[in-house]
Amino acid sequence: MKGDFTRNTFQALRHYSGVRMQQGRVQLDADWNEQLDIQEHADRTERRDLIGPCGAPLELDREVASTGFAVMLGADGGLSVRQGRYYLDGLLCQNERDCPLSAQPDLPGYGVPAEPGRYLAYLDAWPLLVTSVEEPDIREVALNGPDTSVRVRTVWQVKLVPLAEDRQDAEMFGRTWLPEELTSTGTVAARAVPPSPVGDACMVPAGAGYRRLENQLYRVEIHDDSTTRGGPTFKWSRDNGTLYTRVRQIIDDILIVDQAGRDPLRRFRPNQWVELSDERKVLHGLPGLLVQLADVQDDRLRVIWPETYRLPEGEVITVRAWDGASGAEPCGTDGYLDLEDGVQVSFSRGQYRTGDYWLLPARTATGGVLWPQEGFPPAPVQQGRHGTEHRFGALAIVRQDDRGQWSIERDCRQYFAPLSQQHLLLYAGGDGQESLPGQALGSPLAASVVIGQTPLPGARVKFEITVGDPAVATLTGLDAEGRSGPAVVVRTDRLGVAR
Repeated sequence: MKGDFTRNTFQALRHYSGVRMQQGRVQLDADWNEQLDIQEHADRTERRDLIGPCGAPLELDREVASTGFAVMLGADGGLSVRQGRYYLDGLLCQNERDCPLSAQPDLPGYGVPAEPGRYLAYLDAWPLLVTSVEEPDIREVALNGPDTSVRVRTVWQVKLVPLAEDRQDAEMFGRTWLPEELTSTGTVAARAVPPSPVGDACMVPAGAGYRRLENQLYRVEIHDDSTTRGGPTFKWSRDNGTLYTRVRQIIDDILIVDQAGRDPLRRFRPNQWVELSDERKVLHGLPGLLVQLADVQDDRLRVIWPETYRLPEGEVITVRAWDGASGAEPCGTDGYLDLEDGVQVSFSRGQYRTGDYWLLPARTATGGVLWPQEGFPPAPVQQGRHGTEHRFGALAIVRQDDRGQWSIERDCRQYFAPLSQQHLLLYAGGDGQESLPGQALGSPLAASVVIGQTPLPGARVKFEITVGDPAVATLTGLDAEGRSGPAVVVRTDRLGVAR
């Protein structure tokens, strides 16, 4: 997350259960944030243990298909997402109203596939950092609007991927399933420049270690992903990409911005690379437009437009500074690449996607980069992306015919009942009867539904003939609806019995 943080200290393998403040000690943002991460990790683990990898809470007064995040057919024949809640790997996703796939609140303008065939509808959820640039209400006007804390909101998106005709089992899309196009296998190792061998052990070799006078939190982020022609590229920032503001107006090559910097040291500078973006690009996982600054005068940034470019189209256009020497640079796979002042990174061979990032805390006291090491002599460990962490879950298998008409082939969601509404289905009568074809049974088949020992009126019970010819044996629901067929759904009466 691109916040103005000291560093991220949370590590699940350490099994910390809390952070305790001591009197008379320095307070750091890292300690506060680690406590939040510990609590979030505990809450998500508890929800996963209780709910499972994913699940929608059952509502006893509704059909199962009407619970949260059901993929449905809309009035126009297109696909829609049902309002409600869904838990994905312990993360709560909330949809306040039914919405078409093409008009989701967190995925505006989603292009629904037009080609006929089978598709898997899946849910993608991830955390998004929200600052006062996106939400000005975060600032407190009573204090003249200082920049304080930031927020994290959960983004959810329902997408479609083509599905082969022979993939029939929805269980194949379990907890370990991951859309191929969103798989990131590339890793990064970071270090400070190691000292060169010298003849005199008392001499400190020139150019070794981290050489800046300030502590920094470097951010290395993928710009173009591995599917881009020419391979993946990266950009980097020495302050976690927090030099960021809103563009009020664009006049030719001049960007008029809200704020050119937070202080005399952290501000936009000539020859610096900046990225123009908007909310649509962020939500679609697309890189912004990288341009170089030619000059900075107060709140006016003069840029050098590339030969061919396309400006962001959102209502709110933002500009973010990067310290990469030449904008987005190729992710080399041979040895270490120099960033600046002794900080080096190494990319492995693998697949990268736009937005993958790594955080490198550099410290002047040690002249090094805080990065895990192992072996002897110690060497930096290759690590997978530090973020952004996406979570996925299958919702439904759908089909589009040659006329562009959609149909729901299978609901892949999981369900759970609230603890206070755990109910049991019990046999209540009608077993062991025989009858000739064309004649009714002497007594109705009956089942009761209870919560604990309390009867549950109005619950829906499905009776179905699973063996035999449905033309010979049929069922008739004994309630006000009175449906007939090989399968009927009957509501329980005031005693909790369905017949």
